[in-house]
Amino acid sequence: MNTDIWVAFIVAFGVIFAAVISVVLTARYKNNRINQNNESIPLERRKAINGNWEGEIDQDPGKKPEITNYPVFIRLNADERTIDGEMRWKVPVDGKDTEFYFSIQNGQFFHGRFLRLNYTPDDKATVQFGTLILKLNETGNSMDGKQAGYGKTTGDVVKGSLKIDKAK
Repeated sequence: MNTDIWVAFIVAFGVIFAAVISVVLTARYKNNRINQNNESIPLERRKAINGNWEGEIDQDPGKKPEITNYPVFIRLNADERTIDGEMRWKVPVDGKDTEFYFSIQNGQFFHGRFLRLNYTPDDKATVQFGTLILKLNETGNSMDGKQAGYGKTTGDVVKGSLKIDKAK
């Protein structure tokens, strides 16, 4: 092979390598920027947060007064700075229970006991979202707090209280 082909090969490899490094560093920078203000979650509290939770949401009556109290199931996974997970709940829609599924991403932990969890639907075509503000009790087996968001079924802003316990 002549020198021109080797130079072209080395330049092409360098361009590809630089592009890959750029993508990796950009993703890492964005992730660090999102998490830089999150408090570190102590290992004991991570252990308490991680796992399955179940309880009820007591939603304030709104446009759909039949949707006021319904079961909620949450699975959480806390790492050093964020909390991710999934959530589902059952609400009566036109006389039958309907399940809704949500993702929880980039949740935050504050002052050793408070969680802020934003949820969005797994079905991206659905307009429904919200936030849970929860207080983890001292023993780490129960949380209570507030929920606010936009409800697909009600077609309105919703709010309520919830209490969840660590599933056995």
